[in-house]
Amino acid sequence: MSRRSSVIGVLLAALAMVSACTGSDPESQADAQRQPPSRIELPDAAEETGSTESPNVAIQPAEGLPIAGECMILADFQSIDCAEPHTLEVASIAELPAELPRSRPEDAEMLRLTETACAEPIADFVGSGDINATRLHPWTVWPSEEGWAKDERWLLCGVAELGVDLVPVSRTGSVRDALVGEPFYDFQACLPDSPIEATTLQYVPCAEPHRAEALPGVLPLPGGPNDPMPTVEEIDELAGPHCAAARSAYLGGSDRDDITLSWRIPEQDDWRRGSNSVVCYVSTEEPVGELLLGIGDRPLPE
Repeated sequence: MSRRSSVIGVLLAALAMVSACTGSDPESQADAQRQPPSRIELPDAAEETGSTESPNVAIQPAEGLPIAGECMILADFQSIDCAEPHTLEVASIAELPAELPRSRPEDAEMLRLTETACAEPIADFVGSGDINATRLHPWTVWPSEEGWAKDERWLLCGVAELGVDLVPVSRTGSVRDALVGEPFYDFQACLPDSPIEATTLQYVPCAEPHRAEALPGVLPLPGGPNDPMPTVEEIDELAGPHCAAARSAYLGGSDRDDITLSWRIPEQDDWRRGSNSVVCYVSTEEPVGELLLGIGDRPLPE
């Protein structure tokens, strides 16, 4: 069987595009629209397999899968030296539960299953749970419908760097331990608008004019995808003091009237997929051309 027809299935960025957000006052901005940067590549339709019940099958691994630490070009699913331009780095290869239905679940359900399964190995790979505060994001790959019908149940947990359009960009070098210590700021997420005002999440390079900066110290919320999501008020009670402490550590000084604190929280769909974290931000009224890190009491940069 060809590698492409068997291995290339659905490629989805498991990015938590959360839209409810709040500033230092606890009023939530819940009317924003969510636009996940999904890029789906579907193979030719596989032969109908009939029953959707879980059979007793021997799970078959796909041939030629890359291993953790290898890099790839998503377009052709080919391994490549990480020193060469690539769009995905493999954090881990795992197996999906054997009891899943004979017919592959719909994409939304697959994304829910894979995001939860990939969260820990990806955090371990990049060296931090702060990935949601960066331009690095999980990118999960699972078997095509044809491969699924042949009892493949592998799961590739990868890491991609997203560009301004939230699509993986070509990069060189490894992101293993990329979020440990100072290297975090090489991938820090900066936004063109305040998170309170933005209806969709966009990135801009932090060295270019921007109004918001994501802070290290992503806050995991209690509970999992099968538990009820906390209310906005409950999340705000947890996020307020956590983000205030993160702001003080980041700015290196006391509170300032010209730098606003805000945070973004999951929506219900994000929660059901296992996205259960809050990302804190500092933002300014006018764009700044460099990071606010360690600004203390100095004037805002132009």
